[in-house]
Amino acid sequence: MLLGYLEYDRVTRTYLPTMRIAVLGRWVADQLFNEFKMLPLMDDLRERTRETIILGTQSEIRAQYVHVLRSPQPLSYSAEPGSLRPLTRSGVGLVLLSTKSDAEIDTLVYRSNYDEANRARRVALKEVMEKVTVIRKQGYFFSRHLYTEGVGVIAMPLPVAPYNRTFVIALGGPVRRLEKNLSSNLVAMRRAIKAFLPDPSALRR
Repeated sequence: MLLGYLEYDRVTRTYLPTMRIAVLGRWVADQLFNEFKMLPLMDDLRERTRETIILGTQSEIRAQYVHVLRSPQPLSYSAEPGSLRPLTRSGVGLVLLSTKSDAEIDTLVYRSNYDEANRARRVALKEVMEKVTVIRKQGYFFSRHLYTEGVGVIAMPLPVAPYNRTFVIALGGPVRRLEKNLSSNLVAMRRAIKAFLPDPSALRR
């Protein structure tokens, strides 16, 4: 745990691999995502939207980019696998928060603020919950200039994932271009999720 490769789940009382393991080599990603076809999903989304595609999950009080496919366009969002973003101040992070209970969100906001030395970057629980309410209602979040000026992210939670983790799929790019293509991008994301990921109800049978 001290090296950052395992984290303890207090609910299930089990240890889970952190995303630090996933960025050690492609063979790990292939092993982790084979059944769920997340990598083909990302390839399909990049081809259809031509934006940078991000797969993210939670790592303690941050969102971590597990895998990134760079946009082929000259003007694009550049991010590296393993990159960390605050749960409370990023598109991927807020969508991850939206899948949790209100009590869990309260705790994570408190922990995030406690960890943030810069008081200007601390966030109010009320503001986070307002965003979470919107995400839960519409099923996605479009962040504009939230973490990086000029950059936007359209993020959606994925319905199923291995190791009892919650994953988020996101498009990253210039805000103006994402705004222009918002409707078509949302359609592409929903179709890709339906096409490449198994039906959650089928997995419970």
